[in-house]
Amino acid sequence: MFHLYFGPGYMVYVHKNIQASCIIPEVNPYDKEIMKFFWKPDPIMCSKDSDLVYFDFNSTLHLNKTRAQSSIISCQYQEVIRKTNDDFDIELGPEVWFNSSVVVRTDFVNVKCFVGGKIVYSRLHYQVYRPREKEKRNSKRKYSVLIFGMDSVSRLAAIRELPKTMSYLEKNLGAYVFKGYTKLGDNTLPNMAPLITGHYAFSKEFPVVEHTTFDNHPFIWHNVSGLGGTTMFLEDWPRISTFNLGTSGGGGFRKPPTNHYMRPFYLAINHMQMFESPVSDVLQFLEDKNVKLSSTSYLCYGEKSLHVIAIDYFKRFLRAYKDDLKFTLVWNNKLSHNYVNFIKLADDDLLDLMTFLKTEGFLDNSFLFFLSDHGSRVDKIRNTPIGRLEERLPLISLVIPQQLKEAYPNLHENLKTNINRLTSPFDAYETIVDILNENFKSQEVAVPYPRGISLFRPIPNDRSCADAGIDEHNCVCYSSDSVNVKSPIVVTLAEYVTANINKQIQLEKCAKLSLKKIQYAKRIHSQLSYDASNQNKKPLLYMFYKPKEDLRERYQISFDVYPSNALFEVTVESYGQNHFVVLGDISRTNTYGNQSACITKTELRKFCYCV
Repeated sequence: MFHLYFGPGYMVYVHKNIQASCIIPEVNPYDKEIMKFFWKPDPIMCSKDSDLVYFDFNSTLHLNKTRAQSSIISCQYQEVIRKTNDDFDIELGPEVWFNSSVVVRTDFVNVKCFVGGKIVYSRLHYQVYRPREKEKRNSKRKYSVLIFGMDSVSRLAAIRELPKTMSYLEKNLGAYVFKGYTKLGDNTLPNMAPLITGHYAFSKEFPVVEHTTFDNHPFIWHNVSGLGGTTMFLEDWPRISTFNLGTSGGGGFRKPPTNHYMRPFYLAINHMQMFESPVSDVLQFLEDKNVKLSSTSYLCYGEKSLHVIAIDYFKRFLRAYKDDLKFTLVWNNKLSHNYVNFIKLADDDLLDLMTFLKTEGFLDNSFLFFLSDHGSRVDKIRNTPIGRLEERLPLISLVIPQQLKEAYPNLHENLKTNINRLTSPFDAYETIVDILNENFKSQEVAVPYPRGISLFRPIPNDRSCADAGIDEHNCVCYSSDSVNVKSPIVVTLAEYVTANINKQIQLEKCAKLSLKKIQYAKRIHSQLSYDASNQNKKPLLYMFYKPKEDLRERYQISFDVYPSNALFEVTVESYGQNHFVVLGDISRTNTYGNQSACITKTELRKFCYCV
């Protein structure tokens, strides 16, 4: 009740013109207005007691002899069974005793071990068991689709919170990170449904009926199964799982939606340990503030954190079906859904995953989507000018097989262009369809523009939110007005950028640049307008709590310089008379041939004029 009436306000903003051509917002990920909400919580501390038993990669459960201190130890396992036609409860199978190793033909088991009749160990374990009937599956297609998602992570938050992972994605895996990827709805379902079905949720296309299952909806994983592939779906927080949450109809699935479905494992955790008891939310809130009431983290199960368990199961699935057509949808809720500062605690683990995918060769014949559904929905963050954008601009990155870049140069060129174009989950879905159909040849986009356009196509520069199926509430496109190139602020900004470039090349064998001529200038402004009529808080709150105004001014300018005649285009933010920030990259828009042959730093070649 306190939060409802007095908590931070969720300010509603709507876009004033969704028909206009879109200018993708360029903003500073480290803006001071947003950075004050971020800090570094303590590392996740899990149990120091290693597992007493473990699965190898041949479906064999072994006793960990280095951990077992008694030679007279006996163990039993029980299969974790999903109740028939029930997505909300599990049961345990018959007890199977073993004292060394045993072959297990199921994914999830509960293990108990005894010494002298006294229980000394009880823990759930998992593997990815590949049934014999799947040994000789022949796929009609070559390329797999791997989707790895984290809830509530904007592109800007990923830059701040996952620097190692994002750097590896872009520099080592050649990932394309899309700046204009825009959400379609408030929470996960209206953004996930278009991603994996191509349809709007809560519509005739994708009806959501209370307590009705989702089995008959056209999920893309059915296409993969039809092609002879194997599928996997994982969400790590059963209470708020996308298709089981009350606000999403709560129906779940009557039958397992994919070949491997990890929900029973997480339900078993709750069943065995009351993991979702009411006090758990309080413990997580305190942990976010570095207040620990236990020696182990609420984000753990046994010796592993929950997001690491999801990563490990994903790895096991990939190993089990290494040479097969695969589809995966991994969705991490627990770490990032409620507390944005926990995201950074996964950076090393996600870096390890990306390294694994590359070194083990899984990206040779797979497309990797590393993405989210929306940005942080924490009210305090969302009420800042930057936060309003972040919440609507989730992370999406795409890694494609290197051999396809070489075979189809148009893929690289179009993907590179589309980084700065307006995109949505509808486009990601059409991309997946192209992957499964192995449709990589160059194609133009039809007019009128379809709602979803594959990222392999050149997405039109004049695409509007209306064209892309994005409504007034979620559209964040900027618009522009022309500004006189001789105005003092424009000249000041062009000189500032030139000085910025000179600082970068001052230690190289390059000529100092000077401003020659400003070609054009535009003032970039947001079309988001505060809408008091749709507030979700009581009027009493707004006597004291008002929406924060965006006091910054943004300009896009194009200018050339002496002595190279280089033509640059850049977006610069101005805050007051003397505070400027370059937003995004400084682009060079004309060729420079051998002007920079004297230096080896690739990132500086567009600036350097060798002397």
